[in-house]
Amino acid sequence: LLPQLILGVSTFYSSGLNIFNRFLLPQLAPFFYNVGRIAGAILLVPVMGVDGLVWGTVFGSVLHLVIQLPLALKLGLRNIPVLDVFNPNFICALKVGFPRIVGLGAEYMATAIDRFIAGRF
Repeated sequence: LLPQLILGVSTFYSSGLNIFNRFLLPQLAPFFYNVGRIAGAILLVPVMGVDGLVWGTVFGSVLHLVIQLPLALKLGLRNIPVLDVFNPNFICALKVGFPRIVGLGAEYMATAIDRFIAGRF
């Protein structure tokens, strides 16, 4: 879970850099992520076994973030989570997303009912 959390923060900075028309570092970040994973596979697996893959992935996600962080901070990007339920954009996202949520729920219910009926015969 740790690499996904780090990549989530890094993706925020990638989007912010793209807004400022800075595209090179967000495009290089996945390369450094893969470098970290490969380094973990080559260097850590012989020492740590399968856990080396996990730590290589963590290292790669940290590289993904660190390569973008200096420019993002220089441009004034800050990661401050705010939940404003009265924001018009938040309300619009709820209105647009609600039918999709209902549709997916109905689809899963139909699949569960189909499997229940098929399992009885």
